[in-house]
Amino acid sequence: MGDQWEISTGYGVVITNKICKACIVELCGRKLEADMFVLDTGGYDVILGMTWLSKYYVVIDCQNKKVIFRIPHQPGFQFIGERKSLRKEDQLDCATAE
Repeated sequence: MGDQWEISTGYGVVITNKICKACIVELCGRKLEADMFVLDTGGYDVILGMTWLSKYYVVIDCQNKKVIFRIPHQPGFQFIGERKSLRKEDQLDCATAE
């Protein structure tokens, strides 16, 4: 058995020895690298943790449901979560941050 990692989740600590290194995560047309730990959590496809978020200089704006990427020497961009509006023109997934 190889290395083991303890991963803190909202449900407590999960132990795993399975990792997929240097996976590509495509978000808003940008390709970002992530090491993915394989967890038996049931309800989530991917959890991008604090280490990954800090690597890409992410700012989380909970009030406006935005995840803003401010990677040095690259144009900023943001992911915008679901809006409560039913009008299609009010729903936006990705945008360039100013």
